[in-house]
Order: sequence, then C-alpha cells, then structure tokens
Amino acid sequence: MTGIEFDSEKIDRFFKGEYSDKDASYVDEVFCDKNKEKKLEHHLRRQWLELSGDNDASDRNLDQILYKIHYDINTRLSAQKARSFDNLMKWTLRIAGVLILPLLIILGIQTYKNTYLKKETWVEIKAPAWTRAQFVLPDGTTGWLNSNSSIKYNGKFIADRKITLKGEAFFNVSKDAKRPFVVNTNEIKVTVLGTQFNIASYENEKTVEVVLEEGKLMFNDREMRKSYTMKPNDLIVYDKTLKDFSTEIVQPQKYISWTEGKLVFRNDLWMLLPGDWKDGIILMLKLMFFHLKE
Repeated sequence: MTGIEFDSEKIDRFFKGEYSDKDASYVDEVFCDKNKEKKLEHHLRRQWLELSGDNDASDRNLDQILYKIHYDINTRLSAQKARSFDNLMKWTLRIAGVLILPLLIILGIQTYKNTYLKKETWVEIKAPAWTRAQFVLPDGTTGWLNSNSSIKYNGKFIADRKITLKGEAFFNVSKDAKRPFVVNTNEIKVTVLGTQFNIASYENEKTVEVVLEEGKLMFNDREMRKSYTMKPNDLIVYDKTLKDFSTEIVQPQKYISWTEGKLVFRNDLWMLLPGDWKDGIILMLKLMFFHLKE
C-alpha cells in the first residue's frame, strides 16, 4: 500500500457520489492503509470545515468518524469476500457434480451387474413317467427326453452351451466349431461340436450308457481322470461303482429307437429264444402298454 499516491480528488468524488469503480477501489485501499491515516484525517478535517462552516471544528476529534468509515469499508469488504467464497463453493459443487455424476452412474451399473446379472436363471425341461418330450434348445440343438428324464441349462446357454442331464436323452447337436456342446451328468461329461448321440444316465441304475450315431464325441468321467474319443457306432458303458468304462461297437438305432416310440431289444440273444417265448413276451408287453394308455 505504501506505493499508492494520496489522491484527494478521487476521495472527493467518492463522497459526492460521482465516483467510478476504480475510485471506489482506491478509497477502499486508502482507508485500509495505516500509512495514509494522517493525510486522510487532515483531508477529511478540511472537508468537514468547508461543509459545516464551523471554525471550532478543528479541535474536534474525528476518530469516531474515521472509525465508522473504516467499519463500513471493512464490512463491505467482508461481504464481498463472503460472496466470493459462496461463488467459489457454487462452482466447486458444480464441478464436483460433473465429475462425480459419471462415477455414480458407473458405480450403479457395476452394482446392478454384480447384484442381478450374477443371479443365474435356469431353464428345465422334463419328461414325466411313461412319456417322451421333444425339445429345441436356444442354439438350434434338438432332441428327445425319455421317461422320467430332464435337462437343465442356465441363461448363459448361448455363450457356453452347457446342460445337465438326469435320465435319458437323444441329442442332435447344432454345429458350432467355436462353442462345444457339453452334457454333464452326476458321473460323466461329454463334449461335442456337432453330432447325434444318446445318453442314458438314470440315478437308480448302476451304469451310464453313451451311444454315438454320428460325428465325434469326447467322453470324460467327472474327475477328468479317464477320457475316450468316440466314433460313430461306439457304445460306452460307465460303471458307477467301479468308476471305469468299457466300449464296444453296436447298432445305434437299437439305442435310439425309443425316440420314435419303438421297443427294440438291444441284446441279440433275443434271436435265440424259442418262438413261443417270444410270442408270450410280446403279448405281455402289448397288454402292458394297452393298460397304460387306458
């Protein structure tokens, strides 16, 4: 402040109400500058004498008047600082809102994904006792479920093509080289790209049977200790107790004829039975199926 020249004209214009913004700023600075107090007091005393015409006023103490002027100026400066601080806070909050809002949106999306999308939705297809059920999966794979059988897959099936089987099912798998088709049971796992095969995996039976009609199939037990690449006409019989399997070549049609509602005996020893035995067994089966239809 020591570098500011004392300009009485600016002070006079201020008190006459004919001042500019620069004049008002100058007055604020002068009244707050202790080095200018003497000159300021002398100038104000002179103005007071000119305005009042009181010759005895030279002896009067102007400290009270100066104090009031200082108080008014300081109050105005404090108000300006408060307004500046308020404006700064408003801008800060606006900037914070611009920066924080996208973060809140991202956090909300992430929370939604973690909370809801991780909750898997499952689809189950069942064939009740003494019935068959035909199905079509989202990837175009078709097939049949035998009596007391079911398949289950989750909402991400298109991405992973994995299903769980209980009972017996025939699959005609839609080909997709990038996404293998996987069937899991309690005991085994089979992986294919595009093929036709049958799996019989009933919980109350001691074995699991897999028959390949067309294409290629990778067989594994659940522990992934044993594996076998099947070719068409291969049959795998997995022993649940021994946790081992055997293979043989068969006629797949005997194992998938149930999909057409046909009863075909898989064991060729049937051909060695006497004719009257065959007739009696066939008649008994016909009566049984007739009774079930009723």
